[in-house]
Amino acid sequence: MGVAQRAALTAAQQEEASRYDDPYQLPDYTGTCQFCGQSAPDFKLEARLETHYRTSCMCMTRCRFCSKVVLVPQLDDHIITRCPFVSERMVPCDACGMAVDATDNANGVKHPMCRGRFPPNGAKWCPLCSVAVDDSKQVDGCQEFPENL
Repeated sequence: MGVAQRAALTAAQQEEASRYDDPYQLPDYTGTCQFCGQSAPDFKLEARLETHYRTSCMCMTRCRFCSKVVLVPQLDDHIITRCPFVSERMVPCDACGMAVDATDNANGVKHPMCRGRFPPNGAKWCPLCSVAVDDSKQVDGCQEFPENL
């Protein structure tokens, strides 16, 4: 066996050893949040990742009615269709499409965050600060709640 072959074999064995997952030890990979992309060694444990979602993930927020943690872009949909406390009485605003009380909407009362128009094509209103957010553009953060998008 030549020197080059021996070096290649040694490199292959080292690579295999580095991929070995000892079943008696904690996993050694670093977990990554699927929503905000933040990586941390703690995220390899599901419980720590769940804590990140609830406390510090900038892509998640709590529903102000039921306290369930939801993705920020899905907050209005959650309030209108899924929230067990208010889904029966919330509808999309006729003027902007954000979640609003059905009685107020029927009476023509605008909610405080209403922009009076629908967002530009391809964008959605941020349910936290009512700024148009387009997935194809870089978002620097929510104007009202900097910890969220």
